Amino acid sequence: MRWSNLGRGSARTRASRRARLSGMVCRWAKNAVSIPAVLYPGTKIGDRVTVHAGAVLGADGFGYVRDSTTGAYTQFPQQGTLVVEDDVEIGANSTIDRGALAETRIRRGTKIDNLVHVGTTAISART
Repeated sequence: MRWSNLGRGSARTRASRRARLSGMVCRWAKNAVSIPAVLYPGTKIGDRVTVHAGAVLGADGFGYVRDSTTGAYTQFPQQGTLVVEDDVEIGANSTIDRGALAETRIRRGTKIDNLVHVGTTAISART
């Protein structure tokens, strides 16, 4: 498995050098990402991955902690990653959050339908 690592500025430098815009689909390596999909830093994509329009990969999860003294909620920093293995297809307008502290992993061969939300630190089963 060869990763297309989209973390820390590499999306612009690595992907755009090899990317080819075909209609509204950006192709690099063996992957196809429809525009306007969003891939956040820290997202790793395997080979032959298809991401349809409007999908958001690697965004912050809904992580809040309650201050026991004041009762106020504070956002917990999401520091995990998202790993999408080979041969995965992600439907339009789906969201996959990165892990809070560990990784969220989408296993090889998984097919995710449109409008699906995968929460933080989830691990998909092979379908």
